[in-house]
Amino acid sequence: MLSGDTHLAGLVRHQNGPVQFSGPAGCATYARWFEPAAPLPNAGELPYTGDYVDGFGNLLTVLAVANPHIPQAEWLAAYGHHGLGDRAAKEEGYGMLRVDVPGRRHVLEAWRWDVDPTAPGATQMPGWPYELSFDDL
Repeated sequence: MLSGDTHLAGLVRHQNGPVQFSGPAGCATYARWFEPAAPLPNAGELPYTGDYVDGFGNLLTVLAVANPHIPQAEWLAAYGHHGLGDRAAKEEGYGMLRVDVPGRRHVLEAWRWDVDPTAPGATQMPGWPYELSFDDL
């Protein structure tokens, strides 16, 4: 499932269902965070990844999330609102899906707005790229 977002890039697998990729915001002043109160079961290498139950009872596995660079509580304590206009404090950019038919895989990418993906040594947001085999769908 591909979806756009105006706040937060995320990659999740819904239990017994599809993988959902919401690309990063191109430009948003209202920031969002995914910061569960406790570490998630079956956590991955990145913060805030692992198994999660949302507010509707849906079970999913968070594979990657691109939170702002400042914790939500710290931001709200300092400013009292979600208006985060500083691009250096956020993960804004764009997402891409590359379909590798001969390799039978999808490559999901999340790039920062100021990174040239063709530049030598260019890196993506933490957690990306994410490879998903055709057989994993």
